[in-house]
Parts: sequence; structure tokens; C-alpha cells
Amino acid sequence: MTFVLDTDSLPSEHRTDALRDAIAHATVPSLIRLEDAEHVRARLGYWELGGGTSVYSHEGTGLRLTRGPAQLRVAAPERVALALQTGGRGEYRQAGASRVVDPGDLMVVDLSIEYDYWWTGEGGSFAVQVDHEHLGMPADAIRRAAARLDPSSAVHTLVRAHLEHLRASIATIGAIPGAAGPVGSATVELVRALLMDAAAEPLDLTPDARLAAVRHWIHRHLADPALTPQRIADAHGISLRSLYNIWSHPELSLSQWIIHERLEAVRRELSRPDSDRAPISAVARRWGFTDMPYFSRRFRESYGASPRDWRRSH
Repeated sequence: MTFVLDTDSLPSEHRTDALRDAIAHATVPSLIRLEDAEHVRARLGYWELGGGTSVYSHEGTGLRLTRGPAQLRVAAPERVALALQTGGRGEYRQAGASRVVDPGDLMVVDLSIEYDYWWTGEGGSFAVQVDHEHLGMPADAIRRAAARLDPSSAVHTLVRAHLEHLRASIATIGAIPGAAGPVGSATVELVRALLMDAAAEPLDLTPDARLAAVRHWIHRHLADPALTPQRIADAHGISLRSLYNIWSHPELSLSQWIIHERLEAVRRELSRPDSDRAPISAVARRWGFTDMPYFSRRFRESYGASPRDWRRSH
């Protein structure tokens, strides 16, 4: 889902309601207070990148977003927002801590607990929202890192630059078929790197968190034909036996799951209206298949049609 709201394009009597509705759809439930409801102005954008990751951009007149017990009862997803202040001076409070953010500053907000964020006059923020499960980190480590961001860190500088570039190009990325997923995956990796760097101590991941991290890593490297269980284990600093011990799926082994995810990626590409621009073999190779007869056989077994027939009928 993608949408952009520019209140300047609306009659003045509809702007406040339209803005409240757009904020409600772009992020978690919050109490929305506008500094000047009669003269509200805002430009808001929302883009989904896939994999539990979305982008929310807001620029305009002053407002305050508050999540208290009432809003948490409506919805409290395990989700974190990494935000870049893009205009004005913002302030936020969470977990007993307060902070001022100027343009160019980063802040981490845990959307699953109470918080208060606002700016006055003209201001803006650009935020990446990521589900906890895709970060593969315990909630307490995420909250600890949120209070320890170090602007002098090389990782902090890298992530801030990424958000600045993402902000400048998000509308274009959202319009390119197949681009949002890889960009979302790269963004999640950078958010994780920032949080782990800020946590300032080794993370003792739970089995579920470790499994989530492994699955996410596999998805990022799904297109690599050299992807093997041993390489996955090496990338996570664990033995092959440990990898198999944490892997859990009711029906598929690790290797089978990798093949299934690759087939799903090919199927999605072949289902797009513009899929006939690339040979089927090129699409398959793009997702890690090197043996075309094997790929065709597995595709037919999974979907009941050859890749060519599937593309023709979808």
C-alpha cells in the first residue's frame, strides 16, 4: 500500500480530518493534537517495503502524537520506528527519558509502549517502521539501544546517510517493480546494525529471535546460488548442528524451505503484468536457480503448471 496526502490540494474544511485519517493509516494508533487545526498544512507519505517494513514521511505545521494506555489497548504491535528529523525542532519522551531532536538527528521510538512526540511551528520527520521479529533482537535490547544512540559512531553516520538518500528517492523506488523488497531488506539490516552498535554489549538472542534473524538473512541472500546451510551457519557464527537445532518448520527442512522461497519469488515475478519482458530462465537465475530442468520440474510440482503456462495465464 502506498499513499501521499497534500492538504494544499483539499478544501480547508476537509484538511484536518484528512490528516488525522492519513496518520492513523500510516502508523500505530495515537492521540493526535494539532497546534493550529484551523490553519493545518501537511504533506504526508506512506510506502510499504515488504517484510514488515514501512516508511512514513510527514512535513507540516505543528502537531503532537501521544501513545498512552488507551491507544495501546487499541493496538500495540511489536514494532520500532527509526526516525530522521527533517525540519523544525522536535521533542519526544519515552520510558522516562526526554530528548530534543534537531534536523538531521536520529531517534528510535518503540511503538509497542507509551511515548510522546511533538514539534511546534513548521517541522517534519521521516521514519522507517520495522517489526521486532525482523530485527531478531529482544525488545529490552531495542529499548536499551534507543537511549544510547551515538552520533559520533560510524554506523550512526552510515544509517543517517541511508535515511537521507531513502527520503530523496522513496517515491521512485516505490514505483519500480521488484525494488521495494530489496531496499526494505537492506534498510532492516542497517537498522539492526545501528541498534546492536548502540546496545553496546553482546546480545543474548532468544531461540525465536535467532530463528527470525536466520530467516531474514536467508531472504537477503536468496538469489545467491551458492547459498548453503554451511554458509548460513558461518554467517551467524554458529555450527551447522546448532543451525539445524534452531530451525523449526512444521513441514519443510531448511533446504526445502529455501527452494520454496525461491519458487515463490519466481512465481510472484511471473505473475506481474510486465513479466514477459525477461526470459523465464533469466528470472529463475535471478532467484538462485542454475539448473533449468530442475527448476521447471519443481515449479510444476508446486503450482500445477509449467512456468511458461503460469505466466501466460496470470
